[in-house]
Amino acid sequence: MVEVSEICCPEKKHVFENVSLSRRTIVRRIANISGNLLDQLRTKIADFTYCSLALDESCDNTDTSQLLIFIRGINKKCEISEELLSVHPMKDTTTASLRIGCPSLTGKNVGLLNRISDKVKELQPEQDILFLHCIIHQEVLCRKVWKLNHIVTVVTKVVNFIRGRALNHRQFVEFLKEIESDFYEVPYYTEVRWLSIGKVLNRFQYLLDEIVSFLAIKEKLHDFPELQNEAWLNDFSFSVDIVNYLNELSINLQGKNQFAFNMHSNVKAFMIKLNLFSENFNKKLLNHFPSLQTRRESLRNTDFLKYSAITQDLHSEFQRRFQYFKAIEKPLSLISQSFNFDVQEAPVEIQLELIDLQTNNLLKENFHSNELRAFYGALNTEHFKHFLNYVQKYLVLFGSTYICERTFSLMVSTKNKYRSQITDENLHSVSRIAASDLDPNFEEIISNEHQTNK
Repeated sequence: MVEVSEICCPEKKHVFENVSLSRRTIVRRIANISGNLLDQLRTKIADFTYCSLALDESCDNTDTSQLLIFIRGINKKCEISEELLSVHPMKDTTTASLRIGCPSLTGKNVGLLNRISDKVKELQPEQDILFLHCIIHQEVLCRKVWKLNHIVTVVTKVVNFIRGRALNHRQFVEFLKEIESDFYEVPYYTEVRWLSIGKVLNRFQYLLDEIVSFLAIKEKLHDFPELQNEAWLNDFSFSVDIVNYLNELSINLQGKNQFAFNMHSNVKAFMIKLNLFSENFNKKLLNHFPSLQTRRESLRNTDFLKYSAITQDLHSEFQRRFQYFKAIEKPLSLISQSFNFDVQEAPVEIQLELIDLQTNNLLKENFHSNELRAFYGALNTEHFKHFLNYVQKYLVLFGSTYICERTFSLMVSTKNKYRSQITDENLHSVSRIAASDLDPNFEEIISNEHQTNK
């Protein structure tokens, strides 16, 4: 750094020479920045009218279980903050109550949920508490009813044959280059990476003819008779299409600052699509299934009721896993469709204010031209006091633990095999800085540093 300053700004070289870059100094500065961000978060929390927590647990590369707790809070101006609240290393045993989708989390009388509920009732007996499961995790679990494992098994075996041995892999890549293919690789399928199956199936379909030719050259095609079986190829094409729709849903559900009502709308839309797919298959219509349409000639003796049953089973599983959303479906609809919501269905304490809102044409225009946070933040807090209090309660909900998963990825890149001895405290400081949307107050940090050194 000093050598660079000597070239770029030689008059400032002495300033850079005075910058300490020792290991302990860097650690202390990271801790100071993290502490400043935490102080800012505490100040914000004092102004929250409502807040929600997202919790998830995962192991780092030394098998230490790290519990991440994110907080999303909203103030009277409908300004929403989403920050890392705390990280807790759990050195001893961890219960399944921290795992999304497990029975101990779904029950209200056991595990972590019960402890949180008891604590809230102890501090604020009149306060309601609402528990939601991670929508993304629930969507992934719905895939378990997918009755096409014979497709994934064959595709995985073929991919493993090609990529499992260096010689086969090299020869396959060279073969694709010789025929000037658009792709020179077929990816592995990893079950824990939810989107990987879609990428594998799509690439496998694109390179299917090339894969069959390569296996024939290697005299291994007889080991995979399914690749020449019309019924299997039909099922494979169906799998490509349905997985593409599932992956599209997964992508729409991901992202930071996602609102629960938006995520729920995406799930509801997908369930309606599944019903449409099932009805179309009953009528032998292949609308919306482009891969299957390319095999129309080989579908004459196909039992379309099989595909209808699969999509219907998938719909039933979505309905079962997302039934807990029925309890808050009306509040979410009120937030996202305030001007079309039936006043009679609204809580009594906000009905009059809702009527005032719906009959104001200017507010109606603003509602359709602004995002919801901006619209509700601009409402008169005195005139719509009860309505805004109701809206804030549901606007602040976490729909998923995506932000936890994202931070786990940052933690893995920080505490890797080359830095496996990093302490939990330092890991947590780095994670807070990486995950925060707040800007460190460096003037305050420097001032506190000078006072400490006096």
